[in-house]
Amino acid sequence: MSTSGEVSLTERELAELEAWSGDRPERAVRVAIVRDAAAGLSVSRSAHRLGVSRPTVSAWRQRYAADGLAGLEHRPRSGRPVRVDEADVVAATLAGPPSPQRAWSARALADHLGISHTTVGRVWQRWRIRHDGPTAPVCLPLEPPLACARPELLATWARADGAAFLVVADAVPSGRPRTGAATADERRMRYAALGA
Repeated sequence: MSTSGEVSLTERELAELEAWSGDRPERAVRVAIVRDAAAGLSVSRSAHRLGVSRPTVSAWRQRYAADGLAGLEHRPRSGRPVRVDEADVVAATLAGPPSPQRAWSARALADHLGISHTTVGRVWQRWRIRHDGPTAPVCLPLEPPLACARPELLATWARADGAAFLVVADAVPSGRPRTGAATADERRMRYAALGA
């Protein structure tokens, strides 16, 4: 395969490209870029016609010329994940920081989870978690919203398809703030109460 971005397509390759793109718009744009290259359109004309940048057109042309259909696939990126599991952020917030701290700051929790502090802030805003910690009221984003005045994390669970679940309960006021997670007996008792 060529690395200069020059592309020529056979009928079979055209059929493979069309089958690969399916009904996915981002793939359809990549296929159109390759087809424009095969038709001899300049990078500028292709970019203008498709409404994308010239570097985008050049990159996809070069990748297809170098690696064929496999070059049009997304490559793994280094760095932080694109999508953050909100359940992880909420669970870590409700579980609380290591002793002697009483509440997470957005920056401390972000460093702990390996995400940005602005992401933590957005999750806290969506879940209505205040920065003063897990003793503040939480409003779970359900329909209708579920308010939890003294949230306490009891359990977390995740499925293979990416769905995550939190078991949160309203803590019974004891007159003193909780410094750690609920004990196993407390979690069983609260889980039985939730089931009832």
